Amino acid sequence: MSEIKIPEALTQNAHAKEVLRVWIVDNKLQINVDPDGWSDPAFFGLALADVAFEIAKSKTKAWSLSAEAGQKLILDNIKTMVGDFDDA
Repeated sequence: MSEIKIPEALTQNAHAKEVLRVWIVDNKLQINVDPDGWSDPAFFGLALADVAFEIAKSKTKAWSLSAEAGQKLILDNIKTMVGDFDDA
């Protein structure tokens, strides 16, 4: 199993708390969340928006998009998927 290295600054911070891990196993997402990470569900939305932006920033050249445009595409797809869940 491959792991992404934890940034050194976080290992030195007593207040750092992991709230989300995501893996791809057999082309399916496996997600582990600490539901007690935040008391307000809106903060998880903030985390998802930040994750989308970080992904988009790292892929700007490959996607030929700005980080903001990439983030918007990711978030638009999240909205679509949430709509699909509502229909189920």
